Formats: sequence, structure tokens, C-alpha cells
Amino acid sequence: MAEENEGTFIVTITSPIPGQILQGNEDVNFKATAKGGKEPYTYSWNSNIDGVLSTESSFLQNPSNLIKGHHTIILMATDARGITSQGCVTIEVM
Repeated sequence: MAEENEGTFIVTITSPIPGQILQGNEDVNFKATAKGGKEPYTYSWNSNIDGVLSTESSFLQNPSNLIKGHHTIILMATDARGITSQGCVTIEVM
């Protein structure tokens, strides 16, 4: 019998929030939730400016280590069956 919600796989970026301004020298928590699909999940966080940021479901990023500008952050998650889901958020690094 299939697990409940196994057919639907959704990944959501919960932090940072859309439009958030990152600045200074304090770490910012990048965090995602995954629902459905089949565990384990793999993750790939990417910035259109800085490239790959992490392969974890959540990680800390110091804004001073990012290039200043308007970033589109894309999270690609893949479940154990190879099904992918994507989340996206835009932020500003100052």
C-alpha cells in the first residue's frame, strides 16, 4: 500500500522571505520544508549570482559572503524516486 501523499511532492522555502534584505555580518537561516514524495530528499540551493549555496535542507549564510545585488534563490529538491520539486524566492543583498 502506498504511503499517504507519496504522489505529491512539494518543497517550500520558509526562510528567507520574498523581498527580504540581507545585510551586515549576522548569519541568515535559509530553510525549507518538504511534504509528500518519498524520503530521503536531496537538496540544491542556488543563487543566480553566487551559484550553489548548499545541499542541505537548511543552512546559515553570512550576507557578507554573498555578492551584493538582487538574487533569485532557487531550491531544487528530489525525492528517493527521482521526482523533483522547486521553490524560489527573490532577496536583496546589501
